[in-house]
Amino acid sequence: MSTDGLVVSAPARLHFGLLRFSNPSGLSFGGLGMMVRDPRTVVRLSRSHNWQFTGPSANLALAAARHAVTAAEAAGSECFSIEIAQAPPRHRGFGSGTQLALTLTAGVLRLMGREWEDATTLAAAANRARRSAIGTHGFLHGGLLWERGRAPEQSISPLETRVLVPEAWRVLLLQPLSREGTHGPAEAAVFEQLPPVPADVTERLKHLAAQEILPAAVAGDFARFTSHLEAYGEAAGNCFSSVQGGPFANQRVADVVAAARAAGALGVGQTSWGPTVFAFAEDQGAAEAIAEQLTSQTTDRSFAISITRPDNHGATFSLHDLPSRNRT
Repeated sequence: MSTDGLVVSAPARLHFGLLRFSNPSGLSFGGLGMMVRDPRTVVRLSRSHNWQFTGPSANLALAAARHAVTAAEAAGSECFSIEIAQAPPRHRGFGSGTQLALTLTAGVLRLMGREWEDATTLAAAANRARRSAIGTHGFLHGGLLWERGRAPEQSISPLETRVLVPEAWRVLLLQPLSREGTHGPAEAAVFEQLPPVPADVTERLKHLAAQEILPAAVAGDFARFTSHLEAYGEAAGNCFSSVQGGPFANQRVADVVAAARAAGALGVGQTSWGPTVFAFAEDQGAAEAIAEQLTSQTTDRSFAISITRPDNHGATFSLHDLPSRNRT
């Protein structure tokens, strides 16, 4: 097989909530999240005489790929042809920008014969993980991920615990069609005005994650996992009440959460800033029944429903042959 081309495929990230906000004298951020198989980021890369891009998010892709070249100390000497074959919708709570940057960075480095030492070096090459590092750790490893926070001398939050999520479990994704989550400069401005997370709330979140949610996933205890995950999401979401008006991004998201619960879904919450709502089912049949119930119980067609699985593997890399006309 020719080594001219490389396909990098990465899962999406769900973020269940931060432990705290920025703290110049102690740990900052930290939190809980997991990777799901879809929607995926899939990129095809190959060396080229000049920079070529096809697919969505071309500006972000170009910036990420060039940053990776610079990080590899080869600025100006390498160019790539890049096709973004699949990408999650932007600003929906999937960490799509981070996954695209990591996918491109990892692909470029590998084609250049360079490797990253760990999550810290990969995040630096991709210029990501300034707050949460869940997406970076998830890109590398998959699974359910727990980080306690970043110390002032650390560039990213180290991974505290990773556990496998039972393969039979399913995740329903309910995506309002007409809204985006907070992002970019607006997100940075929100963090500037948020009051600190009370210490007792952080301690409760740590207890729920380390003593309830992670052990429940290891044991395959679906009821325990989902009940404590909802409690975690509500407590973490309430830390944003001063800008959201409650634990969810807006009333529309709160209505979708209520509809999912009424249809029998468990472990329901908002990923990151939303607006995507996640919900868990114990297996494929239960997930399909919930989706059918959601469809039948409401005439509201302003949100899309999909079913995905946990991803316990992280990104995959595979070689692909290129047509001779594309080879450099």
